[in-house]
Amino acid sequence: MTPRISDNKYSFTKAQWSIRRSQRICTKSIWGSEAAINPLLKFSSRAALSLLITVLATIVFAFSFYCHFFPDLSVKHRVAVGVASFLTVFLAAGAIFLVYHHRHKKRNIPRVREITRCGDGTFSLDVDRFAPKDISFSWHLIQPPSSTEKQQLESTLIMSENQDGTFNATSTCDNLRGKVNVTQPYTIQAAVTHRKLKQPVCNEWTSDPQDGYKLRPIVTRPLQLSLCDPGEVLCSLNLESFYPKHIDISWSCDTGQSQKNISSQEKYQENPDQSYNAESACKIPGDSLNDPEFKVIVRWKHETMEDWESRELRVRDPGFPWRPNITDMSPLIVQSNQQTMVKCTVSGYFPDVLTVMWFMKNARQETIPVSNGSKYEILEISQEKMSDNTYTCTSTLCFTPTSNSEEQEFICRVSHPSLEEPIERSTGPARTKVSPTVTEPIKFSLCESGDVLCSLYVSKFYPQNINITWTSGRDQINKIKAVEKFIQIRDEKTYDAISECRIKWDQSLFPLRVTWKHESMEKPEYKELEITACAPRVGDIIVPGQLQCNQLAILQCEISAFYLDNLTVTWSKIQKGKEEETIDSQSKEKYYIPDLAYKKQDNTYNCTARLVFIPSYDLDLGAVFICKVQHPNLEPQIERRTKPLQLDQAPGKPGDTGKNPQGINDSPPHVDDIIVPRQLQCNQSYTLQCQISGFYPDNLTVTWLKHHKGEEETIQLQSNERYQIPALQHVKQWWTHTYRCTASLVSIPSYESDDGAEFICRVEHPSLKGAIEKRTGPLNVKDFPPRLGDIIVPRQLQCNQSYTLQCQISGFYPDNLTVTWLKHHKGEEETIQLQSNERYQISDLRHEKQRDHTYRCTASLVSIPSYESDDGAVFICRVEHPSLKEPIEKRTGPLNVKDFPPRLGDIIVPRQLQCNQSYTLQCQISGFYPDNLTVTWLKHHKGEEETIQLQSNERYQISDLRHEKQRDHTYRCTARLVSTPSYESDDGAVFICRVEHPSLKPPIEKRTKPLNVKVPMVRERSPQPVGGFQAAGAGGGGAGGLESVALEVPGSSGGPRVATGNGNGGDVGSFMSFLQGLLRLGRFHQGV
Repeated sequence: MTPRISDNKYSFTKAQWSIRRSQRICTKSIWGSEAAINPLLKFSSRAALSLLITVLATIVFAFSFYCHFFPDLSVKHRVAVGVASFLTVFLAAGAIFLVYHHRHKKRNIPRVREITRCGDGTFSLDVDRFAPKDISFSWHLIQPPSSTEKQQLESTLIMSENQDGTFNATSTCDNLRGKVNVTQPYTIQAAVTHRKLKQPVCNEWTSDPQDGYKLRPIVTRPLQLSLCDPGEVLCSLNLESFYPKHIDISWSCDTGQSQKNISSQEKYQENPDQSYNAESACKIPGDSLNDPEFKVIVRWKHETMEDWESRELRVRDPGFPWRPNITDMSPLIVQSNQQTMVKCTVSGYFPDVLTVMWFMKNARQETIPVSNGSKYEILEISQEKMSDNTYTCTSTLCFTPTSNSEEQEFICRVSHPSLEEPIERSTGPARTKVSPTVTEPIKFSLCESGDVLCSLYVSKFYPQNINITWTSGRDQINKIKAVEKFIQIRDEKTYDAISECRIKWDQSLFPLRVTWKHESMEKPEYKELEITACAPRVGDIIVPGQLQCNQLAILQCEISAFYLDNLTVTWSKIQKGKEEETIDSQSKEKYYIPDLAYKKQDNTYNCTARLVFIPSYDLDLGAVFICKVQHPNLEPQIERRTKPLQLDQAPGKPGDTGKNPQGINDSPPHVDDIIVPRQLQCNQSYTLQCQISGFYPDNLTVTWLKHHKGEEETIQLQSNERYQIPALQHVKQWWTHTYRCTASLVSIPSYESDDGAEFICRVEHPSLKGAIEKRTGPLNVKDFPPRLGDIIVPRQLQCNQSYTLQCQISGFYPDNLTVTWLKHHKGEEETIQLQSNERYQISDLRHEKQRDHTYRCTASLVSIPSYESDDGAVFICRVEHPSLKEPIEKRTGPLNVKDFPPRLGDIIVPRQLQCNQSYTLQCQISGFYPDNLTVTWLKHHKGEEETIQLQSNERYQISDLRHEKQRDHTYRCTARLVSTPSYESDDGAVFICRVEHPSLKPPIEKRTKPLNVKVPMVRERSPQPVGGFQAAGAGGGGAGGLESVALEVPGSSGGPRVATGNGNGGDVGSFMSFLQGLLRLGRFHQGV
């Protein structure tokens, strides 16, 4: 037993030591220093759970160890060990819980960064790794920083989610442009609110007092291009909302090979927020855009920018505004042996470097280029400069097809520097008929008479015969009479047609159908017009704000947006305690119902229904008035009711007010709005009217005033040459014992004085405490200044051939236009005004009114040019119009008058030239103008260098020139030289005909070949050959029996040859024969 007890004591001591050691470890773990706790705080939830499991396992292992190795422990000891183990586990679990809770509490708390300033004047704040997602930001501006007032700023929020389920957020406040004074420092405050934050976190950013508020320039639009009149291109760039003002801007152009700077001009504008806008512009020559590689570059630098920024524009960039557009292409209508013209219209392009090429497709679908030749004629393109300084041209291809023609289709291909690839348009397959095209719906408009005018536009059909039929109703049985107008554009084969019909308004006539049939169509086509009858909109009844007994009252009800004018309005009354009673419009003893006045607006009508009466306390107090509107499109009718009327009892008894003999009080006037014409045009008289009614007594004063645009003062108008104020005509309304009148102002507007001006009608009356005023609102005066096209000059001006200069003038109103033609001679400073005379004919203007009520006309000048007076001259068309402050003009550019240079034929030389026999040289000269022609004959002797000028003398006779005028107004003549040749002087000589004319810079000339002068030879008659020459005769040749023999000098065609008088000759047989011939020739000369 003793050893056992000893063992128990030993076991108890060891167990007690173990328990105490565990307690010390737990106590140190939980309540120990921060050095022991902090590492635990870094544990994650998984580490804490692992630690807890490890502690439990250790305790269980220790308890089992004690129980196994110390089985003799008493129950008391075992309980102590169990309690100690439990406490250890409990304390460890508590410690782990505290660590985990602290870690979880600090997890997902928003991390708020510092405020960041952006270059565009905004501020941003970043918050990282927070959860849950809900978070709010608030921004405030404080200026100056010491101020207690805060200006709230709007902001935008961008959020993103992380992989661990937390979120990041970036809040950016709106731009401070316009909200901050750039000359003072300021503070930006941002507050962040989140459920994990005990209180909002506030961050601030304060500007540097010396730095202030800087704004980076903003580019809101790309580079802008516009065309100037001289053919230059204006390039501009807008930089907006920057501060401070100083900014560097430079322009340059790049041609691909070199780059050069361009001077520019800048305009600055200060904004309300004290920032600045800058517009920088430069001009470049228009012809520089002919190069597709040309580009314009603009660069700018501001102190808010780290580096230069730039923009550039090339001709082929998508933003280039003046690319050519093929707007029209005539169809290919082929008829055998009839000339066909195909046109292609190109518009809206700049520069004017345009290439148009034509191609033809044959039956084999082969594309073949077309060029000028015997079969095709491509007319020269004339480019027309439009009012917007772009160009328009029309290329025309002419040919005459035959029965064997292969033309199936033509293609017009257009190239331009702004195009990467050419654009093209096709005529479509060749055809003899063209189907009509209808692209627009049926148009309708209401006429003043109440009829409906319907029209349909049918375009581009051939041949002209077309059947257009209008029918109406659901069954389309009723035919409606229509009128067709045909239009054919010059040189076009196709036709356009406008078909119009006029019908009475009747809902049963709809739908309205128009059907067209053409021989090119397989079946008719049609369009329908279905007008859904629009029911009128009826407003509430307008009751005056305060109704008094025995004082005039007007109830009004606005009715609008209805198509038909057959409207019926009925007024009725429900007196308090009684049944409804219809008010008789014919009885004017107590109630007056004015007639409806319809106003047309946007193809609909509107009107105002009125009921005029003098309320009575006994009859009208608490009464309800009803306005009933009936219309064909209303089922049932529309009613509008007033509330029970409330009346103020006027002092005194009705009929005994003491105010006037009729027993009614002074009644204030009711002033309607001023009626202004829809369209005000310069120098066209108009009338402003203001209806005034319901007033008593009639001592009413009306004053018209005018407030000019942009001015503060208002001036009172008086009747004068410009303004006419008719006297008021008071009309008594006996049913109400009050008066009405119309105040009118008649004026002739001008754009400078009246556009934007406001007219005021001021009404004064004894019943009014203050005057009543009605205003027109700013007037919109339309002046229509004329637009001038370029002067059309014939392609070729030839002397003494009449030509016409034409200038199209359009879009002007009124038609009092003055056109003056002027001429500026080449090399002179003065410009002379032309008058109609023998040389110049100025046609009278014929004004044509257009659909927009403006006018157009053509100014023409017919003249017969001369080279001396008109070559290099500039003609000017000057236009004056009331809408123009100063005249505008168009110029032709220096004229190129073609004088006709002479054409010289070859000099006609006789076939045989013989000594001492006169001959004539002739040279035909034709096609020249004017006739001041000079002809000089010259001679170049054989073997000499000099050329001598011939004069008329005994040997040479030079005939005077005789000019003959031809049908084409040119001249022709023949230059002649008569001479008697000699062998020594003329054989081998060259004669020259030299012609001088004003159209020729150097003279022109024609030359003869070296002359071959034949010498006659005399020999004795002999049948024998002499010296190798064959002599022949026909009987006795005359006295002495001699015959003439001609000797040809040796030439390139062989040896010398002697011809007898009868034409027979012999070839040279040998050199000796030739010497004998010379001997004979010497004897002949001695005989002569």
